[in-house]
Amino acid sequence: MIDALHRGDAGGNGVISVSEFVAYVQKLVPRLVKGPRVRAEVVSRGAMGDDQSARFGGRGEDFAFVNRLQ
Repeated sequence: MIDALHRGDAGGNGVISVSEFVAYVQKLVPRLVKGPRVRAEVVSRGAMGDDQSARFGGRGEDFAFVNRLQ
């Protein structure tokens, strides 16, 4: 999530909207879990089953969430 606050500004306007944040995290989580170090950590916590993914649900309009971190 912290990485998304630094790099999730898909629009390049310096502001991360909720949809940009969600899209970034949903794209990143499956890639992270495939890495051996992260996968070992997840397995050691007993949380490994199928592929990991980030799931978000929401209704309503998109809105500015946070200014991108430098």
